[in-house]
Amino acid sequence: MKNIFFILPVWLCIACSADDNQIGDTTAPVITLLGDAEVILNREEIYVEAGATAIDDVDGDISDRIQIAGQVLTDNIGIYYLTYSATDDAGNIGSATRDIEIKPNSIDLLAGSWFVVITDSDNPSVTGDLTLTFTSNNDLFVNQIWSTGETANFTYEYTATLEEITLIEPDGTVEVLPYVIIENDTLILTTEDGDLELTRI
Repeated sequence: MKNIFFILPVWLCIACSADDNQIGDTTAPVITLLGDAEVILNREEIYVEAGATAIDDVDGDISDRIQIAGQVLTDNIGIYYLTYSATDDAGNIGSATRDIEIKPNSIDLLAGSWFVVITDSDNPSVTGDLTLTFTSNNDLFVNQIWSTGETANFTYEYTATLEEITLIEPDGTVEVLPYVIIENDTLILTTEDGDLELTRI
């Protein structure tokens, strides 16, 4: 009987100590984001979740309790927020937020029609209206109307990065054209004959 009475108070004391720790714990877990807190992607790029850790001053590593709220729609341009939170045994909640900005990709920036007046290199007295129409389906339609009344139309398949346009002609010939878009309404296209400055229409 003596052993039973000796162990019981010790067990009760330990239980009380644990309860006291929880009652006195008012510090929230610290959430640390892995990777960047601000992420920038071009539309249709893949978002890869880097994760986070949660460390509590009483409960220790509680990263496995982290819950992530929010969603990232990489098909839609905009800013998205993911909130990471974890709760310790005392009910304190720690949180952190990651911002993900989805920007237009190269196809978004080029899509639409662009116009410039050009001069016939063989006959400087002849001018023409040149219109380039980029579609979101990777087609480029080229329309030329010369002051002589002649017209010409071409269709190319194209791909693009944020710096270069790759044209694929029907016969498979490939031409790479560096470009710059200024304030979304001016396209500087570098060709073998020099730079073309086109205006969005």
